[in-house]
Amino acid sequence: MPQPSFIVPKYLHWRRFDKAYHETTAQQLKAWNVDQISLVAPDKTVKVEGLLTFEECREVAETARIASAIYADQGIEAGIWYCPTFKTGLNPHEPNHPDFATYDFQPITDLNGTVSPHSYCPLDPKFQDYFSRFMAMLAEACKPPYIMLEDDFELSNHPGVTFGCFCPKHLDAFAEQVGQAYTREQLYELFQQKTPEAKSLRAAWAKLACDSLVAMSRKIREAVDAVAPATRIGLCEAGCTDFDGAMTLPVARALAGHTRPMIRGCGSAYSSDDPATLPTNIMHAMLVAQQRDPDVEWIHEVDCYPHTGYYSSGARLSALATNAMMYGADGAFYHALQSLDNPLEDTRYLASLKTNLPKWRVLHEIMRDAKPTGIQVVFSRETHNHRPYCPEKPVPGYALRNSPWARVLGHHGIPFRTTPGSIRCVAGDTIQAMTDHELDELFAGTVLLDGRAAWLAGQRGRLADLGLTATPRTQARSLREELTLPENWGTPPGQLMYFLQAIAAGTEGSNIYSLSLADGTEALTEFRTPTDLHDGVAMAMHHNPRGGRVATLCFDLEDNLSSSIFNHRRAWLLRHLVGRFAPDEVPVMADRDPKIFTLAAIANEGNALIVSLTNLSLDPVESATLTISDAWRGCTYEQLRNDGTWQKLTTPTETQAFESYHTVQPGLELHVAQPVILRLSK
Repeated sequence: MPQPSFIVPKYLHWRRFDKAYHETTAQQLKAWNVDQISLVAPDKTVKVEGLLTFEECREVAETARIASAIYADQGIEAGIWYCPTFKTGLNPHEPNHPDFATYDFQPITDLNGTVSPHSYCPLDPKFQDYFSRFMAMLAEACKPPYIMLEDDFELSNHPGVTFGCFCPKHLDAFAEQVGQAYTREQLYELFQQKTPEAKSLRAAWAKLACDSLVAMSRKIREAVDAVAPATRIGLCEAGCTDFDGAMTLPVARALAGHTRPMIRGCGSAYSSDDPATLPTNIMHAMLVAQQRDPDVEWIHEVDCYPHTGYYSSGARLSALATNAMMYGADGAFYHALQSLDNPLEDTRYLASLKTNLPKWRVLHEIMRDAKPTGIQVVFSRETHNHRPYCPEKPVPGYALRNSPWARVLGHHGIPFRTTPGSIRCVAGDTIQAMTDHELDELFAGTVLLDGRAAWLAGQRGRLADLGLTATPRTQARSLREELTLPENWGTPPGQLMYFLQAIAAGTEGSNIYSLSLADGTEALTEFRTPTDLHDGVAMAMHHNPRGGRVATLCFDLEDNLSSSIFNHRRAWLLRHLVGRFAPDEVPVMADRDPKIFTLAAIANEGNALIVSLTNLSLDPVESATLTISDAWRGCTYEQLRNDGTWQKLTTPTETQAFESYHTVQPGLELHVAQPVILRLSK
């Protein structure tokens, strides 16, 4: 039975290597049930100390060999985490420096001309040679099972660089690719435009970014194959992976060569213990995990630097890992140690790992053959190509990796997935990246749009599909939004929602769009002025000529944390939309309590429903209420315990909620960031 791979990074500290220290650490880690580590070599101090000479590279490799043997003596497998990658160190800029000829590498250069002080271009043959030789030294000395490349193996997230690389070598390669020579200054102007030419050039640059990373990856694989062909080379996915041409899988395959590809996907948050961000943290990771090729080993980033309880709890790490198992991860890079001289000073992360390992092994086995279910959140890796470059606010590519629907659904207790489904959510510029055929298919089904997506769809001639016209609106006169439902929708527990754009408070205030409804389109909610006058439609539903059902919310959901979106009435409304249109694909909702992040999967050939429930609120839920599809009436309920066994729960009372759904209280107590795994069996 394949086991999930939980790898704990451990800094080598090669400059001050202490054999006795590593021997003691190895014994302690074994006591915590750690059986896989990744030695960090060299480490990020090169960014301030400067490039390593080849003699120093050999010293690092020899130190790693000695350390690997120490951990092997305790039964702990040691791989290598090559850290950093492109941030390799300050270049000796003085031409008279004795190492200048060897280390005069081409720096990564931003679109705006900023030159990185210590990150180098993958198209530079001298840098390719340096990097590959160092990798080969590590592989030959240690014969490790794998070498992971740290996530600075990218182009668009370096000091001063958010859109790179536009160095002379990349400009030459770009001219060859597109058949026309451009200066960096010309591209700087063109990339700020919305024209078809500008979009095409941005897409071409993204392709070149990926191709240049793949080219360097092949050089690395070739060098390692010469000395350690069995050593796998894996990639720690960068946050800007899509911005750099959706480079993760092509680069991982080039690095793997004849071995199995290995990817540590991105999806965490540093210096944070905010459980509310969990759904968006893992959105892109879910996308990659659920849509990867079967031969790819995919492990999750469970990293909350700086790895102490002053910033992140052990509960946060375990919540990341548990939900990673739910969306199909094969394990995790589990950052349980400080990167200092006393890595076990804070053991909360090791405790969370040891406590949960039996449960994660069981969950991993179940999810190997399970299929995720829920609403499909549509996300395109090409969305960023449609956004012009903004010099005043050069947003890094990683800022575009999530769909805001993940937070909306996650906080309303509605499970979501990224695999195809009959009910879909689309936000913002994702519409721009979809082909006409994809839009035809989208609007022939059931879809939830935010206001910006509806506006962009209208610009693409889809007014008949939408049943309305959306236009940007600068200011509303309303202080509340009111439900105006058709009669057959039932009676909600109240009619009003906050809308405080006019009088901003806290996180209130957001971009909205005016919705002008066509004949036959139904208003579900509308804005009301303080004197109770109609001030526009806020949410509408349309049955279009294709047979599709399109619900449009007037808000731009990106960066929108307002109570207009997150409230009990919105939960009721979303619950009934889902209940009407997708009872088979959304078999469970934890929608009665705020912020119960829910994921679901169908297992055991359709006879079992696996559900994870993560409380994102600081308030404990003494007895969670679930809304269950009637297809799962009369099931047995079991909870997965930390020791890997299933505990049968008392059969809950089933109460009819609304069409196709009932409610149950299976006796589940939910505490903040402590996921509960539930199994319903027919």
